[in-house]
Amino acid sequence: MNNAKHKTGISALFNKPLNATGTLTVRKVLLMILFLGVVLWLIVWSMNSDISDYRWTMVTAQSTGMFVATSPDFGAENDAMYAAADEIVLVCTAENGILTLTDETNGKTYEGTYKMSSGGFGKATYEIAFGDSKGYANIDTTVYDNPDQIPTMYISIGGEYVLFLMAE
Repeated sequence: MNNAKHKTGISALFNKPLNATGTLTVRKVLLMILFLGVVLWLIVWSMNSDISDYRWTMVTAQSTGMFVATSPDFGAENDAMYAAADEIVLVCTAENGILTLTDETNGKTYEGTYKMSSGGFGKATYEIAFGDSKGYANIDTTVYDNPDQIPTMYISIGGEYVLFLMAE
């Protein structure tokens, strides 16, 4: 008996035809699945929202559940929930691991650090730090009833919560 023509085990499985003509083997199917998996992974990876892709403007800031600041463009002047909140223009930018908050109302600038901890499908989470205070920045997309979709960033640090939208 010639063992060169008679394959057994894994080798036989990968070379076994899946159709009547013998042109589609398990090996070819597995290679196609692997190729499609790599392509899908590349597509998902490219969909990450990066914190440095945008210039962000603050909409609201909360501390211990109370609104402490709003953007002048927010339109909260007639809402009692925001009555005690200061109106400020706070801008956030990120580049090369440095997160910069600029209060354009008083000219003060604060620098911290950021590092991506997870991401995919247009979302990302970053570990952030300003001095000894550590927290998170989450990037996502806010989808409205109309077709608008706006990149959104939530910062949570030291009991403070700040909502930013992509600057226009």
